[in-house]
Amino acid sequence: MLCDLCQGLSISHLVELAETELSGHDFPQQAFYQHHGSYEKLKCSAQEGCEFCQLILEGFENVPVREAYWEGETRSSAVEGLESSDIKICINSEHIYSGHTIEEVQMFDILMVQCGDPINASSEDGEEEYRKISPLRLALKVRGEEPKNVEKYKIGRNELDPELASEVNLRCARNWLDECHEQHTSCPPEQTPMLPSRVVDVGTSKDAQFCRILVSNGMSGKYVALSHCWGGPISPLLTTDALHGFQEALAISDLPANFRDAVLVTRNLGLQYLWIDSLCIVQDSKQDWEVESGKMCSIYQNATVTISASASRGSKDGFLKCTASQFNAGKSVSLRLSPNSGPEDVVSVSLKDEDEENLLGLVLSGPLNDRGWTLQEVLLSSRILYYGNRQIYWQCPWGFQSAEGVPSGNQMPESSYPEISHLLYSQQRPQDREVNQALLLAEYYTLVHEYSARKLSFDCDKFPAFAGIVQLLHPAIGGDYMAGIWSIDVRAGLLWRAEMMTCEHVQDYRAPSWSWAITNEPIVFDYFDKRTPTPYDVELISHETKVKSQGNQYGQVEAATLVLRGLTKKLVRSNQKLDISSPDFESGTVYFDEAEPGRDVEVWSSVFRASEGEDDYLVSVINGRGFEQKEWKIDFDLCSENEYLALLITADEESENNGLFNTACLVLAKVAEDPGDLYVRAGYLHLEAAELKTWTTSWECQTLTII
Repeated sequence: MLCDLCQGLSISHLVELAETELSGHDFPQQAFYQHHGSYEKLKCSAQEGCEFCQLILEGFENVPVREAYWEGETRSSAVEGLESSDIKICINSEHIYSGHTIEEVQMFDILMVQCGDPINASSEDGEEEYRKISPLRLALKVRGEEPKNVEKYKIGRNELDPELASEVNLRCARNWLDECHEQHTSCPPEQTPMLPSRVVDVGTSKDAQFCRILVSNGMSGKYVALSHCWGGPISPLLTTDALHGFQEALAISDLPANFRDAVLVTRNLGLQYLWIDSLCIVQDSKQDWEVESGKMCSIYQNATVTISASASRGSKDGFLKCTASQFNAGKSVSLRLSPNSGPEDVVSVSLKDEDEENLLGLVLSGPLNDRGWTLQEVLLSSRILYYGNRQIYWQCPWGFQSAEGVPSGNQMPESSYPEISHLLYSQQRPQDREVNQALLLAEYYTLVHEYSARKLSFDCDKFPAFAGIVQLLHPAIGGDYMAGIWSIDVRAGLLWRAEMMTCEHVQDYRAPSWSWAITNEPIVFDYFDKRTPTPYDVELISHETKVKSQGNQYGQVEAATLVLRGLTKKLVRSNQKLDISSPDFESGTVYFDEAEPGRDVEVWSSVFRASEGEDDYLVSVINGRGFEQKEWKIDFDLCSENEYLALLITADEESENNGLFNTACLVLAKVAEDPGDLYVRAGYLHLEAAELKTWTTSWECQTLTII
């Protein structure tokens, strides 16, 4: 039963109103459907049996407000503080960004119910607007096989099947793959590449209880790759002793849940081969691991599709689960699509789950986002089938899709690496332009920043888990790859620092001190966006990188050195603490990678110029960046006995004398037991606008070896 006001409500009428006034996620000031004149009348209508009024009332009484003055309160408890409590209804779109207009809308999938005056962002009375109640949001849903449209707009999301292994979801995945191959001209063409060295042969029968490990020996075939979290020990694993038996038969019931699910999906996609790292790389063979890990670029790049177990925290979890939401949407109500709609031409309306999953959140916050290996697995894959907690999603060069049918927009990820993607797809289909090397390098540093925040189960995987990406980029970047940085852009590659407080160097050798791979902590790059050398820039004299596996120049590093020639200045490191916002005579800031043993951690230190006779040098003092201004002087009794140098890496002559940072340096510590000019990196230093032409005459030009 519906009351007269609810019977007069139709989706098409709300769309007509939206076409006159719409701002993404905002309630309109005028273009709305006027419902009951007060909250009390809404309650009366609900008590008299109107199902839609009952739904609205349930939301007002049970769904807490999340914004502004009433945060944490229900709308029903906030009504008493309103001057007016009339009910208004509008339609809006989840996939567009806040403030976007009707031109961006492809789908209308939410109703917004406002009690009292809507918030007016342009109002000059901020306090009054702050006290208004935000609208209640209701979800519009339709049966996937019965899509609804009003003019050019799709209406409502597809209802989801909570069983991810259902035929509905499996068919959806097959359709995405077929559509990509048959209709997407921007996507790589269907191909039959050479298989990886080993694959899991899942057979051709969907009901077979066994699979086996196939040693491909150069065979060609289409295959699926799995991207997943190990989440602890995995059993069974491919070992030297197990290889022969696994080639005969491998009981699917013995596999971890994630692997069983991957076998099921592979079969239902109509494919026979599946690549899983722990079953396709011999885990107790160092040689096999080094060889196969070096092939990650081609393994993921050539896969027909990569399955991403995006919500699974470990191999035993499984990703094909029944994922019925814990959110209670209450009873759904049907609204007419148009005033003349028949009884079947309706849209389902229910309370909206404000915490519902979307692909953007899954990619940014899911378990795979935290793992080191999975970054390159996703980046290198042309097609990805994501399994979340509540639905499946698709990604290919054409764009993103979800089982709900939500268009691309603010609920889908955006590619942060367009040049890398362009390079990836140019290997598989013709391109209309060359890759921009400068932009490619900039994306590389952003990618390293993202990678540095991820975790690895084994420290020694720092380079191997990134090797596939580097292998892809190297031909386009050119020059030599030197333990994480590029010889043609050595200045920018050296200028990294801790993102947080420190970036302590790992104890067991895996990288030279000048490489970002020396630490397990997040790092950022502070490089100049310039390619024209200046007289002050450091010169790369020579370099040497010794890798553990001669067949994989991008893998584990055994030793590496840089020989640089540049301008140096003595740096004295002090443990003195200063708490002044902008100390007088400050010349710059230094970020030490780690504290000296037994001394305080410096988040950053202020740098000053000091003199001794005719010589001048730099002094660093720990700065807490407080606001108190006071007189102070350097306490030389707190200075370290260790020898440090500032090595000028690059400078920007154009910013000289304008008060801006213009000179970037490495901080080097002398290797005490070495009598020559052998150093390790200790930090990063930037100097604010210095009179380089006069000051650098007192700097010493040295040739240094950094390990």
